[in-house]
Amino acid sequence: MDRKEQADGNAANVAALLALPKPQRFLELARSYAEAQGHATNGAGRIVADQRVVAHGWSGYAKRFRTQILDWIVGEVSQFGGFQALLDAEDGYYPTMRIDHDWRMLPLADAYDAAQDERADQRRSYRAMPSADPADQPDRDDDLENVSPRP
Repeated sequence: MDRKEQADGNAANVAALLALPKPQRFLELARSYAEAQGHATNGAGRIVADQRVVAHGWSGYAKRFRTQILDWIVGEVSQFGGFQALLDAEDGYYPTMRIDHDWRMLPLADAYDAAQDERADQRRSYRAMPSADPADQPDRDDDLENVSPRP
């Protein structure tokens, strides 16, 4: 899959997530975490890990594994040691959630903003959203050989 196809797929995922209420967005992240961990549904609404039922339904799964899910995604997309480390970052740090590159950043941004609100911390995430015309992609008619660097 090339970068354009990947970006188009991500934009479609983000558009679908934006139509959902915030709690439902986190369930999509929980499903992604479950897949990465090798957890699966058994067809009866139960999520199974190592041949054991670990939750009944995605809401129960998301609630039970919330900390692990958030730590996992923070580890996937940043150098922070986990979600708590992201929350405790030095004053003045506002994380940029590159939703334009990875749809999983949207539920992470929701969780970050909610946790900071709960802590009475004024910091919120900056959300970089998908663009129909990404700035980092040259136009087809650009003559790249005659582009000079900025002064």
